[in-house]
Amino acid sequence: MNSPGESQTRLMALDLEARKWRRRAMGWLGALVLALTMGGLAAEPLPEKQDAKPAFEKAVFTNADSGASIALVSATECEIKDGAAEPVRHGEYTHQGDKLKIVLKSAEGADVLFYDVTDLGLVAAQTRQLFSNGTKADLLSPQDLRKIATETLEMLRILDAATDQWSIELGKMAGTPVALKDLAPYIKTGSRLHKACLLGRCVDLLGNPITVTAVDTPPRLSKESFDKLSKVAPEAFWEPYLAK
Repeated sequence: MNSPGESQTRLMALDLEARKWRRRAMGWLGALVLALTMGGLAAEPLPEKQDAKPAFEKAVFTNADSGASIALVSATECEIKDGAAEPVRHGEYTHQGDKLKIVLKSAEGADVLFYDVTDLGLVAAQTRQLFSNGTKADLLSPQDLRKIATETLEMLRILDAATDQWSIELGKMAGTPVALKDLAPYIKTGSRLHKACLLGRCVDLLGNPITVTAVDTPPRLSKESFDKLSKVAPEAFWEPYLAK
C-alpha cells in the first residue's frame, strides 16, 4: 500500500504528463491552423526575400506601439528615444553580423543595449521588442506577421511549460500566484526569454506584454497583439492563450 507521500508524488507526476499531452495537442492544432491560414497544407513556399537584412547608416527603427525609436545617424552614431514624447539620447553603435550593440553615455555612466538584427528590423535582446525599419506594425507583410505569431506562440508555450514545472517541483496548487522571476530557473539559461523573466517583464515582438498570473492559468497574449496578428493567426491558433 502506497504511503500518502508516494500517492501525492504519483498524482503530481500524472498531472504533469497530462499537461504535456495538452500542450502537444495545442501545438498540433496551432500548426494545422497556421498551415491552413497560409493557403493550405500543400501551399507553394513563400519566395525568399532579397536583401532581407535592414540597411543601417541613416536608418530609423521604430516600435509601433510605444513610439520608441532608434536612429542610426552615421556609420557609428545613433539617437534613441524611449517614447514619442521622450528626449533624445545620443550614443554610439557597432554592428557585427546579426548583432547590434549600442552604448549610451551619460554623467552617471554608460548603458549598453543589445539588439538582434532580423529581416523584421531590430529586436531588443532582453525585452524582445521589435523596432521595424521605417514601418508600422499594421504595414508588416503577411510573411512577417506569421513569423511574429509563430515566435510569440512559442514564447507562450515555454512559459506555460515552465509554470507547470515550477508548480510540480514546489508542490503548488491550482490558483497559486506565479511571477516571471519564479519561472526563470525553468527556462534555458541565457536565452532571451530567460533574461526577460529575470527582469520580471516579458513582451512579444510587437512590444505588448505577455501576462503570467497563476498555476493552471495559461499565460495570456495581449488583445493588442491578437488584433494585429489575427489576420494570419485566428483564435484557434492561440488557444488556450487568449484572455477570456
